[in-house]
Amino acid sequence: MRSLKRMRVFRNRFPIPFVSSERSDSRNIRKTSRFGRWPHSKRTVAANGFTLVEVLLAMAIIGLVLTPIFAIQMGVWRNALRSSQSLARIFAAKKLLVDSGFELSPDQREKRIEKKLDRPATTMIYDLKKIPENSALKKYKNVLLETVTMQWVDRQGKKRQERLVTFLYKPEVKS
Repeated sequence: MRSLKRMRVFRNRFPIPFVSSERSDSRNIRKTSRFGRWPHSKRTVAANGFTLVEVLLAMAIIGLVLTPIFAIQMGVWRNALRSSQSLARIFAAKKLLVDSGFELSPDQREKRIEKKLDRPATTMIYDLKKIPENSALKKYKNVLLETVTMQWVDRQGKKRQERLVTFLYKPEVKS
């Protein structure tokens, strides 16, 4: 009798269908919720959700799937930064080359300028000098060699160096 009373109270609070076995005694009457849970289990209709273990497991799976993507993305960022810095150095060297050409006097045949950049950290050296004796261009008169040397230290601590080389035709000034 006591168990029937409990069933009625439970039945009145939650409209749940009864599922009965083939036996007719009251001990074998089973009630299930809409989600297939037993009424005496810890999880009822009002307490649906995820357990902490389920959430942690889902987060671990997502982390395992996304880890290679983040690693690839970091490599792409690193290469893009390196290319951007290299391009910035080339533009700065070209600007130094052009600006130095404007500063030259018509009779000047040798010049050296050193300039430091902060971003990216680079030392640039502009040199204007005569063509070396062993060069094939020595037979041309009034041709000078212009170079801009860029020096920097990379992230691994190695000293790096790049050089822009141009030739400048400067006719002799007749006085």
